Amino acid sequence: MKQFSMFATVAAASGGSVPSRRSMTRGSGVLSFAVLLASTAVGFLLGASLEDSSGSSDAGRLRAGRFEYRTLKAGSEIAKFTVTVEKLGNGNFRFTGEASGFNQKWESIATPLFQPISAMLRMQRKDGKMYSMNLKYERGRVTGSQGKESATAESIDSQVPPGTVDQRIDWASALARRLEIGNKFAFTVYDPDTGVSRVTGEVAQAERVEVPAGTFDTIRVVYQIAKSKGTERYEVLASKSEPRLMIREDFPDGTTSELIGIK
Repeated sequence: MKQFSMFATVAAASGGSVPSRRSMTRGSGVLSFAVLLASTAVGFLLGASLEDSSGSSDAGRLRAGRFEYRTLKAGSEIAKFTVTVEKLGNGNFRFTGEASGFNQKWESIATPLFQPISAMLRMQRKDGKMYSMNLKYERGRVTGSQGKESATAESIDSQVPPGTVDQRIDWASALARRLEIGNKFAFTVYDPDTGVSRVTGEVAQAERVEVPAGTFDTIRVVYQIAKSKGTERYEVLASKSEPRLMIREDFPDGTTSELIGIK
């Protein structure tokens, strides 16, 4: 949905101020190894002090399919986005997203428990140049490259702690847990721009909402990502019944993405 919760990259590409999450648009700098180690240590300390009552993420709780959303800013539509969730033949899951009207596409492949395998992102930034990123996760490390067109690509080679989720699908990991009111959760995410970041969240309440795709009974999940550049807050509404799908997402900059169709 972050940049990319899932749709944040769209807003960034359109001139919005949505931070890089899911940046997707996840940015252009790679944190030093020392900083990543420090971030990892802090993450483990925080995890030890936070009650996690939501259980582990299980992608089997999510609905497979092709989902279409519109992104609104101050009540006006600024973009449409399509997200696809599919279970692969080997049991892993592939999440992909593509913006209509913007030159942008992303993909994240993970195990059913959200252990990351690979990720890619290609998008046009506000300066008109294309940004691309390719990641491979293996044995507690992430390697790959990122950069803008006409510029030398930056190499990525960093350590990531156990339980880290690729930042493009933090929303999916949050919704693939036991969504019982009051449950809390914590995990870490990785993005080249901000390194390893801590996610803490809570299952807030049940509510009935209406979006262009219809009226749904939902569960509101609220979570924060403590990035090196500041903390970002996201609120997502998931269908109450399983297999779940994202109904709506509210971003830190005031934009909202809501479901308009299912294919």
